[in-house]
Amino acid sequence: MINLKELNDNRIFFINQFGEWKIDIDFNEPEQSQNKLIDYTISVEEECPVAKHFGVEKGTGEGIVWTCNYNGIVYRMKVKGELHSTSKVKILAPVDIERVNSINELVCNVVTENRLLQGLDHLRENNIELSIENTGSFIKWVNGDIVKEEIDLIIGSNFEIKEVMAPASKKAKAWFFDKIFSDDAN
Repeated sequence: MINLKELNDNRIFFINQFGEWKIDIDFNEPEQSQNKLIDYTISVEEECPVAKHFGVEKGTGEGIVWTCNYNGIVYRMKVKGELHSTSKVKILAPVDIERVNSINELVCNVVTENRLLQGLDHLRENNIELSIENTGSFIKWVNGDIVKEEIDLIIGSNFEIKEVMAPASKKAKAWFFDKIFSDDAN
């Protein structure tokens, strides 16, 4: 059995002695968790829990290393605050959840079953095989049709085309994969 006090007396510490943070992240919509990650990171940056443990009141925390064990594989990511960012580190930016939700609602209204089926018809009419290799052709057609038919709706909703195209592509891709891997694709 590990004697924590004995290890600490010999200046050996475990990082989780200084606090742990837990968060559920839906990787289909990671932006929904981003603001919470920012809050945690800023709290560590403002008062480093390791420095505090050793009696240093003005310690600036470097960030938080997040660990996820998924299907036996350990993934890690580090989230840093502005004080520890370097020229190539992305700075955490808050997410406007209402805007993201509005975009997702618009995507649900423009990436319709009918439009997706028309995309399949387009591939078939052009003798393009329904396969993973042709996912890009499918998505390109769907996005092109959205821009052609729904540009007024997108602009009228105060969105830029690129804001809508990424989630539209994601939805079209998922639908396409479901179709090509099902028995009724061809």
